[in-house]
Amino acid sequence: MKIIFCLLLVTLLIMSPVTQSEPMLPVGGAKSIDDLMFHQSKPTPLVSVLKGKINLVYFGFAGCSKACPIALSALDYIYKEVNSDKLVVAFFNIDPSLDQKFTEQYVAQFNLKFKVLTGTQKQIDKAAERFYALFWPDSKTTYQHSDQIAVVNDKGEIEALYQTNDIQSLKSFIQTRI
Repeated sequence: MKIIFCLLLVTLLIMSPVTQSEPMLPVGGAKSIDDLMFHQSKPTPLVSVLKGKINLVYFGFAGCSKACPIALSALDYIYKEVNSDKLVVAFFNIDPSLDQKFTEQYVAQFNLKFKVLTGTQKQIDKAAERFYALFWPDSKTTYQHSDQIAVVNDKGEIEALYQTNDIQSLKSFIQTRI
């Protein structure tokens, strides 16, 4: 039921007449991610996963029932519309206590090709700061978090930030980069 609601909401966002807006740009220009690490089976440089492609990165958690399903549905729409092997979508899990397989299953409901990233709390905090992503615990099992999508260029730099309610502008921006 949640997925149907999310798809309807994304359809409304896509179909609504919205003027194109400029992306939010990182303060001081593009930000390098060369020193950021994440953890899958072992600590890995984040740039090794994202460099060489155009990336859309979203920070959230698998237990999220509000922003994440809408954002992941919107990212799925963009991924399918752009239809390029040069585009990667990465979901950065902000809750290191959640099992990686559980998070991967959650994200796979939206698109099997999306990458799932996580890390230690220190790695997550450092990555979130670099990506201008905010989050804080709301209870023992949920978080409040910002709702933006970061565009990481093929050099591994954070180039732009878009709110998830500005999907058409984000899609247009990505199409100029592919």
